[in-house]
Amino acid sequence: MGFNKVKKVHRYLNYYRLNHGYYEPYRVLMDPGFISLILKLTINFMKEFKILLGKKFILSYTNCISKETKSKEGSAPVTAFLKDKERFKKIKCDHKKPLPGHDCIKSLIESGVKYIVASESFDFRTIIRSPPYSTPTFFFYEGKHLDMEKPPGLEKPLEDAAKSRILKSERLEIASIKELEKQQRMEDYKEMFKRLSSQSGNKKKAKGPNPLSIKKKIAKPKPKKEAEAGDSRRKRKRTKKNKTN
Repeated sequence: MGFNKVKKVHRYLNYYRLNHGYYEPYRVLMDPGFISLILKLTINFMKEFKILLGKKFILSYTNCISKETKSKEGSAPVTAFLKDKERFKKIKCDHKKPLPGHDCIKSLIESGVKYIVASESFDFRTIIRSPPYSTPTFFFYEGKHLDMEKPPGLEKPLEDAAKSRILKSERLEIASIKELEKQQRMEDYKEMFKRLSSQSGNKKKAKGPNPLSIKKKIAKPKPKKEAEAGDSRRKRKRTKKNKTN
């Protein structure tokens, strides 16, 4: 995920914090279509959310939303997927008779709780982003990359005080983005190192020494003195002595 995209999303979040009172941890309310999508995704959607929202966010759903999703995808896979309490949180909606997922989401937003909505429906996101809801919306672009839609009122002229607050907040966000990217790179390096070490550990070790690394024995030359002594012994001649009468 590119730096410019992360910066853009943080700019949009700053707008909602300053103008609509949003705060961390962000409550992300998923609609049935979004749950159906991430149920089938092969990419790490939690990693996508962490890059854009930081570590302080909660993915949530209601009884109405889960029932509509189960009617589309089947009860068993949805139940098994949403029971992970480390990733998902079920919130009460107080609807005795289940409502359609989008109607349930609207009623929760109207209650005054600040939710971010994750939806794959363009029409529903258009309604939720506009007044009186003015709610941040997330979606998966082409089903691959998490993205956030631009707030409708972002182009309106801002007062100097609001501008200075936004600029200050953006500087802090840029610093936090760089830190997140650094942490992400470290995690990627660790995963790559573990993968490489596991691959190298699985390789069969060669038995015995490498024949190419063995040096051939070279005959040591004889010392010079021994060689000369041998030569002198071979060259020595015997002389006969003459007998004297």
